[in-house]
Amino acid sequence: MRRFLVLFALVASAACGRSGAPPRALAGGGTVVEFDPGSGALAEDGSWVEVHYDARASVPSVSGAAAPDPFDSTVHAEPFPFRVGRSRVLAGFSEGILGMREGARRRITLPPQAAYDEYGKGRVPPGATLEYDVALEHVFRRTPSGLQYLEKRPGSGRAPSTGQRVSIRVTGGIVETGRSLFDRKKVGENYQVTLGTGEAIPALEEALPMMRKGALWRLGVAPELGFGKQGRLPLLLPGQDLLLDVELLEIHDLR
Repeated sequence: MRRFLVLFALVASAACGRSGAPPRALAGGGTVVEFDPGSGALAEDGSWVEVHYDARASVPSVSGAAAPDPFDSTVHAEPFPFRVGRSRVLAGFSEGILGMREGARRRITLPPQAAYDEYGKGRVPPGATLEYDVALEHVFRRTPSGLQYLEKRPGSGRAPSTGQRVSIRVTGGIVETGRSLFDRKKVGENYQVTLGTGEAIPALEEALPMMRKGALWRLGVAPELGFGKQGRLPLLLPGQDLLLDVELLEIHDLR
């Protein structure tokens, strides 16, 4: 997959202007060019997604447009998770993902006024136009309660039921940055909860009975399914979402 993404980025760069699909204007400025429409689940406003991207920045030179300069990429890393229209990414980037389907490939181009304007940021120089070649890898499934989840590993054992005690390992991230660590247990450490007793947050109470022993799920957790509107200061601010990786290690039989 990673080799394919590298190849895609190169092919997409060379194919710009002859893909057959005209650029589509974004409401916030910028354009989108579709290279592959995909055929999977749809990324809607509020959807949790994982994307791979290759990002480049360019600024006008005296002799014309300069060659784009790479400044960020997930090609050799894990896909980037975020919530469309909610997480703190560039609004144009989020808008460019909206309406994609799993498997889709797009180029999102953002002029300076839709990116970092005359200020720049990090490796992005002031006045830069940004180009993102994006591949939509996954759209999380959604339950009626609003919980969103992605099955990273299915597991092969049985599923627990209300009243059973389970051993789990949870690694969490704050959604606003997508990758920021919220709470990580030491390697090999786990903890136990009894389902249906309120020991776990609502997202875990809902997800764990759907999981099988050995499963690893990624959960997109809105405040009402996590720590509520008050958050969990000082790390989790009021109203922030959570991204949790949950591994079901053991199901303990009732005696």
